[in-house]
Amino acid sequence: MGPILFIIYSNDLPDICQQFVEIYLFADDAKLYKHITSEDDHVSLQMGLDVLQEWSDRWLLKSFMGEILIMIISTIFIKTN
Repeated sequence: MGPILFIIYSNDLPDICQQFVEIYLFADDAKLYKHITSEDDHVSLQMGLDVLQEWSDRWLLKSFMGEILIMIISTIFIKTN
């Protein structure tokens, strides 16, 4: 999808996601961000991702789950699967 079409489609996306996560839009890209300090933050991040998937399904946009990148920045070692 081109940048202009994405801007038209994604006009409501920040309003939907803001209650759960920070969201940044640029051209045809959306980035979700959440500072995790508690279990509630984990739940909030997951809810933000769920809302994003529901939004994508509603607008019949191709699933982008294969393009997701997770970056963890921490002073504590976090073991991931």
